[in-house]
Amino acid sequence: MLYIHSGSAIEQSISEKLNIFTNVEEFNSNLILSNNVSKDQFNLSKNKHSTLLYSFQDLNYYKHLDTFQLECKQVDELVESLKDSTIDQIILLSYPGAYFNSDNLFIQHKGVIEQKFSNVGKQCVTLKVQAIYDEQNSINSLHELFFDNNETHYLIPKKSSTRLYSISVSNLVDCILSSVKLNHSTFFDVFDQVTNLENFLIKNSRHIPIVKVYPMYLYFKSLIGQYCSPNMLELFLRSIVPMYNYRTEKELDIDLHTYFDEEQFKLIYPSIPNSPSIYTMAS
Repeated sequence: MLYIHSGSAIEQSISEKLNIFTNVEEFNSNLILSNNVSKDQFNLSKNKHSTLLYSFQDLNYYKHLDTFQLECKQVDELVESLKDSTIDQIILLSYPGAYFNSDNLFIQHKGVIEQKFSNVGKQCVTLKVQAIYDEQNSINSLHELFFDNNETHYLIPKKSSTRLYSISVSNLVDCILSSVKLNHSTFFDVFDQVTNLENFLIKNSRHIPIVKVYPMYLYFKSLIGQYCSPNMLELFLRSIVPMYNYRTEKELDIDLHTYFDEEQFKLIYPSIPNSPSIYTMAS
């Protein structure tokens, strides 16, 4: 398997766990973005891989329009190389609600990336992933978005009702390996935990304190370049497209044993009274 990714800590964790089960060759896409690799070096016809795994989980990279355009340029070069390669299957880590005509630039961008890969003419399995965590190593894919290096804490909006769907690295790797066995193009919602942003960070980075402030202040910090971009912040202030993992479990033949925190469980199942603080449910 050839794994092209943005070099984030969570992607390196994915690669390490994949390597336990299959031979993985990594390629850091930042080399393409910085023009340190030529098209000749980025020639997929020179390798013998049949599966390409692509992700871009360095979410803090997405700032202004030019950063989105650079990844599109990178994917265009990749797609061109795919045409004459031995790759016959693409597994793409995307984002829930990705849509090329969205009013949010990040969601729109992810929709465009999905289109570029699906138009290659190869089998493409898209895994919709909102957040990824590695509990064992206390890392998560949202760390760089919200960690304040100067104050050494997470700075998040004072709003906790927005739902957050996340998946452990171990379960995500299982989904990736099961996707390799498929013989058709499709997409899956992939998650094993439903919570809010604050509880997600508490659960997966217990050693880092959390400070909550009003969204308007964070928008101001975004505009002066001292916080994640407004497009990324908006993702955690608006209602997300609901995700469902029933078909994921059935078609990929895996058990995700989804965890709901109390607040999110009541939002999904409001008719059930007196709920305990944490639910463990097999979807």
